[in-house]
Amino acid sequence: MRGEIQLSSLYKRLVKFLSECYPGCEVYIVGGTVRDILTGRTLKDVDVALNGDPVAVARAFAAAVGGSFVWLHQGWAIPGKKSSPTARVIKGNGVVDFTALRGGSLATDLLGRDFTINALAMPLDALSGDTGNLRIQDVTTGLDDLGEGIIRMVNRENLVEDPLRLLRAYRFSSQLGFRIESKTLYTITELRTLIHRAAAERIWSELKAILATDNSAAAIGSMVDNGLLFELIPELRATKAVTQNAHHNLDVLQHTMAAYQAAEAETNDPQGRGLPYHEGFVQYLEQPSATMAILKLAVLFHDIGKPQTRAVDDNARVTFYDHSRVGAEMAGDILLRFKASQREVALTCKLVLNHMRLSHASCRELADSKRAMVRLLNKVGSDIYALIIIALADTQAKTLSYRDEVIHMAGDILRFYHEEYMPRALVPRFITGHDLIDGFGLRPSPEFRLILEHVNNKALEGTINSRQDALSAVRAYLEEGKEK
Repeated sequence: MRGEIQLSSLYKRLVKFLSECYPGCEVYIVGGTVRDILTGRTLKDVDVALNGDPVAVARAFAAAVGGSFVWLHQGWAIPGKKSSPTARVIKGNGVVDFTALRGGSLATDLLGRDFTINALAMPLDALSGDTGNLRIQDVTTGLDDLGEGIIRMVNRENLVEDPLRLLRAYRFSSQLGFRIESKTLYTITELRTLIHRAAAERIWSELKAILATDNSAAAIGSMVDNGLLFELIPELRATKAVTQNAHHNLDVLQHTMAAYQAAEAETNDPQGRGLPYHEGFVQYLEQPSATMAILKLAVLFHDIGKPQTRAVDDNARVTFYDHSRVGAEMAGDILLRFKASQREVALTCKLVLNHMRLSHASCRELADSKRAMVRLLNKVGSDIYALIIIALADTQAKTLSYRDEVIHMAGDILRFYHEEYMPRALVPRFITGHDLIDGFGLRPSPEFRLILEHVNNKALEGTINSRQDALSAVRAYLEEGKEK
């Protein structure tokens, strides 16, 4: 791609700062920054390698631009091998990483990188020029592989040195739409057990980045085929060859992968797939904090509790009673192992626990009952969008798909959610605990919550529209309790 490189003000200041303050320093733009420039992607960060002290340079640059200085590592991470110290400067949305040239030379530095498309460099002054005259330094086959869309390891030893690179291969493949070449794929398979040497937080970050892409189904499928996913999430291995009931022609693992692929198709094009309120799906999936990644993870986990709950009843029917609850508990344990955030754990568990609430068997109950809709929405709120995606994916991975029926049900629920439930939820409650004390002579007790919840649910359903209605509902509730 030819054209002028578009730089943010921070990166323009970087070029000026290094050129003026360190004129004798050998400085290169390296790695992913070069790759992104050549593929026309927006620069989210800039990687700088130099033959001086990267920490001192980073501190000086942070002071010059009023940015934040952050240690990434101080020569850490790989047992038996000390890596170069790396420091980061953050200013607004701009990020610059500074590191020393590994091995003391550019060629040695590039040969120590993960994949050929990242083993590229260019002089600092080229950053402010034209993409047709970048003077790219390529000591492997990086430029050829970039042009052909190939993920190729620089060498096997570099993957052994930092096993997180096994997972990074899939991230680059998913984000760029590139294929992993056969020798690299074989090496990933051979070295898959080494992934446990990587820190849990780094693994989780890479896995989320894969899940968040539009092309993650192929990557996840490949990770299943070569066993890497089972090293990360051994609980999924137990779903293999677990046969199901008459509603399924696939075992639990095959069904999960088919559902995952279906979910990705729905999230990639809500409008084209005919989803009701498709704008709402787009807005929900664009939320920060890895919402897309967590939704897809919940699809991977939605039946993870089935191996533990599988049983055969007296009529020879296979059952999985309570698999949603068991699966939610397992999902929570897995994410705690990854050191995921509280929000990520809570959302994943919520989706797995409630994924059956929009199943085909539940469609009629929801369609015929605002009370059932209120109960569901009280539990999941705006995450109803995620549950709809999971329900659509689940039904499409079964022997018979009820996608049209689920779509119809989803339209009814979302119409109620937007046009009735949410407007009513924003109205102040008609009564409080003080009304129960002053109006009915009740003493504070656990029953207060039940009474107020009963009244609020009726208000959300639309059967209570005033304070007087609410008081009448309390009176009826108490009378009914006396009769029992």
